[in-house]
Amino acid sequence: GWEIIFNKLVLRFSLRKYSISELPEKLKKKFRKKPLLLLLDEGYEAGKESLEWLRTLTDHCDSLFVLLASLPDSEFSFSLLKQRIGERVELKGLDRLETAELIKRRIEWAGGQDIRPFSLDSIEVIYNHTLGVPRQVLKCCSEVVYQAMERGISIIDSGFLRQVSNLNGIQLKELSEKQRRLLFALDSKSLTPTQLADQLEWGRNRDNAMRAVNNMLRRLMGMGLVERERVGKQYRYKTTAKFEALRKAFPEN
Repeated sequence: GWEIIFNKLVLRFSLRKYSISELPEKLKKKFRKKPLLLLLDEGYEAGKESLEWLRTLTDHCDSLFVLLASLPDSEFSFSLLKQRIGERVELKGLDRLETAELIKRRIEWAGGQDIRPFSLDSIEVIYNHTLGVPRQVLKCCSEVVYQAMERGISIIDSGFLRQVSNLNGIQLKELSEKQRRLLFALDSKSLTPTQLADQLEWGRNRDNAMRAVNNMLRRLMGMGLVERERVGKQYRYKTTAKFEALRKAFPEN
């Protein structure tokens, strides 16, 4: 929350003796007109209080610039900052060539060469499984490498990947109850995260419910079970043909 942001600032810039209410003015005096960039990741986790405090900080520090990384669907929370957002940049998933390049660079960073031990055809399988989401690509590769090491496999090709359980199609029966509820709530519909949160009624705290819905939608998109489209200023989600083909794997209840 805002306490974490405050503590990071006071420790980094030796402002420990000042209170939160004094911080904006002290920052202005300390840096004068020098630009200060504040990087905040996982902005969708920010609650109303955090965003209100951040808004106050930016209002009083003209030289403070904030780079906030979040999910595209978190705009419900950022309404408090709407008038203060100067630029929006949406990052897309990697394409096939970029996915291969990411894997290559990570392997070379670790001391390896090119994409080895992966073969070219295995990159296609990894891409189809992760949809080019960088975090999912790296996680998938790590899991596959560990399994290959355990089995004494030196070359990871598409044939080996198809033997790996978590890449050999999605086992819908292993989805959590909440994931199933969300998928069935989307069945034959196109809904926004806000509409989903209202329908699912996950807890009394709306901000927490929205964060849970957004996080789950992201995971289900990575599994290829949910897709989204922009309609006006909002994203709407719906189930994919992949889900429809697999839904018989478990009962609706």
